[in-house]
Amino acid sequence: MAARAVISAKALHPEISLLLLLSYHPAERPIETPPGFDGTFYPPGMESVPRRYAIVRANRYMIDHVDYLIAYAWHPASNAKELTAYALRKCVVVTNLGEIRESKEE
Repeated sequence: MAARAVISAKALHPEISLLLLLSYHPAERPIETPPGFDGTFYPPGMESVPRRYAIVRANRYMIDHVDYLIAYAWHPASNAKELTAYALRKCVVVTNLGEIRESKEE
């Protein structure tokens, strides 16, 4: 859902780029770039991160290097909820599509 929102925004703002975050080294787990994406990104220094921490570490790396986050975090026990909270603590502007979903259901 977040990717679709960015792809739509790219139609109006061609300077926007959409990259797929890779938690595992591309040589270890190759992946094709999905349609609408401009490429992939593997954060520097991730080679030494244990596999069980790779996803969380990659996500936190991105939060530490962005100004804006579009998320879909609705389950209270999910890592996505923790990630959006981390982003807010880092003063990243967050749009949580999960909160929009919840308000429509009420």
